[in-house]
Amino acid sequence: MATIRKRKSGTYEIKVSCGYDINGKQIIQYKHWKPDDGMTKKQIEKEVNRQAVLFEEECKKGKITASIKFQNFAEQWFQEYASINLRPTSYERMRQTTQRVYPALGHMKLDIITARHIQSFISDLYRNGKNQRNGKPLSRKTVVHHLNFISDIFSYAVQMDMLSDNPCRRVRVPKGESQEKEIYTIQEIEQIFKTLENEPLKYRLYIMLAVYSGFRRSEMLGLEWKDIDFTNNIITVKRTSQYTKAKGIYTDTTKTKRSKRTIKFPQLIMDLLKDFRIEQLGEAERIGSKWIDNDRLFVKWNGEPMNPQTPYGWFREFCKHNGFRFCDIHSLRHLHASLLINAGIDVMFEEACMHGYQNRAVKFEEFAEEWFEEYARPNLRNTTYERLLQLRKRVYAAIGHMRMDKITPRQIQAFVNTLSKDGANERTGKPLAPKTIRHNLSLISDIFTYALKMGVVSENPCSKVTIPKGEPTEKKIYTLEEIEKFLMLLNDEPLKYRTFFNLAIYSGFRRGELLGLEWKDVDFENNIIKIRRTSNYTAQQGVYTDTTKTRKSQRTLKFPQEIMDMLKEYKAEQDEQALKYGDKWVETDRLYTKWNGEPMQNGTPYFWLGEFCEKHDLPFYGLHSFRHLFASFLVNNGVDIVTVSGALGHSTVSTTTNVYCHMIEDAQAKVSDAVSNALNFNSKKPTPGEESA
Repeated sequence: MATIRKRKSGTYEIKVSCGYDINGKQIIQYKHWKPDDGMTKKQIEKEVNRQAVLFEEECKKGKITASIKFQNFAEQWFQEYASINLRPTSYERMRQTTQRVYPALGHMKLDIITARHIQSFISDLYRNGKNQRNGKPLSRKTVVHHLNFISDIFSYAVQMDMLSDNPCRRVRVPKGESQEKEIYTIQEIEQIFKTLENEPLKYRLYIMLAVYSGFRRSEMLGLEWKDIDFTNNIITVKRTSQYTKAKGIYTDTTKTKRSKRTIKFPQLIMDLLKDFRIEQLGEAERIGSKWIDNDRLFVKWNGEPMNPQTPYGWFREFCKHNGFRFCDIHSLRHLHASLLINAGIDVMFEEACMHGYQNRAVKFEEFAEEWFEEYARPNLRNTTYERLLQLRKRVYAAIGHMRMDKITPRQIQAFVNTLSKDGANERTGKPLAPKTIRHNLSLISDIFTYALKMGVVSENPCSKVTIPKGEPTEKKIYTLEEIEKFLMLLNDEPLKYRTFFNLAIYSGFRRGELLGLEWKDVDFENNIIKIRRTSNYTAQQGVYTDTTKTRKSQRTLKFPQEIMDMLKEYKAEQDEQALKYGDKWVETDRLYTKWNGEPMQNGTPYFWLGEFCEKHDLPFYGLHSFRHLFASFLVNNGVDIVTVSGALGHSTVSTTTNVYCHMIEDAQAKVSDAVSNALNFNSKKPTPGEESA
């Protein structure tokens, strides 16, 4: 049962017990409610009791308030998600970021932390952050790790229905000057190799193997004798050796599936390995029962796996003692890459050796899944990523079982032709749009481009594939008579939808741009509206705020007074609704929201429009048709193409001409006809009667 307590500030604290956790600790949820000015004592008592009942119902349904402090929720995330799903090294790195994040944000409640708070923290970290060990400025990569940690916490809160938006999406890490990687010169490494001849064989082999292989430190320490094929002079990477304070030294999988790879070595390295094997067996025999056999190449004195810090510390002391500059252990990996490139080795093969993509027998579906995880997810917009995920079914069914290096342009062309001829939309059953077919081909091409870079294939077969030209389809837009009827009927509908569709017609804004509008973007004094963000939706993330499609999409448009008056009326109506719902109202500053102030779902205007058109016997062309209608108004009224492009927020003028080429051609034809008529009129030969006159 909910309990109510009046606070000194005049607000009311509503407390609900939600049972006990696994440790027997009571779980309490809190909500604070402030009565409106002018409410009587009886009205306050009635309303606070109503709020208590509503809050208790929400708690019973499992809804959690976002009034929890960031640090408390982050600790829940570590326990519920991170400890189960993250690699131990990633988990520990996240833990280390809390040392800076918690003092800055830990005391703040999740629902009051804004993008501005986080941006301020990140910018300060970039400018003033220091490495706690050496006092040097933090690298940009370290700052990115801190932002990623904060973002992961907020993403989890969104997933748990505690928040509707992740503020980290609007935060940017400042771009610093790109620093060239420090690596040894050929002369330096030759001197290092020569000096290593007087050092223990274990470390001599480690350093030389690192240079000749480009293996990561964890891959080197994970090598076992069964991975060495002395007959064929090859070494296979199958595992890594890692370390965290919590687990100590432990064996883990490779960084990616493709990091498992096999490389051939010169006889020099293989001979060193044979000598080291004999030395290690002798050491094991000498120590006897104290030796712990685990088949590892690089071990401690008693056969246990070597600590990952040992090679780093030894090499640093070696360089200091012998007068060499110290570029750290990982620089040997960069040196390996530069040696291959300088020797004229094919860059694709070099990528394969470094990252493990030299096995060309991989199937398309297997490689595509890695592309989705390793490239698409981190680099693509969420809406683009989800759209590509939806395309996988058709593509995998056609070529997923085939080897990447065996797929030919002819096979991809056959797939594209089949889509063009027989492909059907799974929801409507209608033939696939040319744009959808292009998306399928683009997905395949993007995967092959990545495979080309990784050395899995030697060319992209999609470069020779063409999409069959279908009948050009004219964009369906409303006629002037239809749009006049539409606007007249719209006057009887809720103000929310009346403003939405009037804005769509008068601005040509995309759906995501309209739904991303906030009241601070509306300048009632100068009658202008600014586009600064979009509101998007994916099944995985729900509704979230994102950047505009391109930089040029951030634009400002002026509106007629009747539209601004309508918006003022709608603002007053929304303010009344917020007052009515009190604490249940979520303040987002958005123009278009759900009943409780949360951002409107992207499908809502589309489905509302469909029902509206059906009810009034109007054709339904979809939301985007209003953007085309706006473009047609501009083009047909002689507005120059540069201005049209700017108003639509296209990245380039060529985009506008490509999308609206038919409209532009029609408009140009009218100009041509006007000139032609004028010339015909002026050059018309006089009649015989006119001559005599």
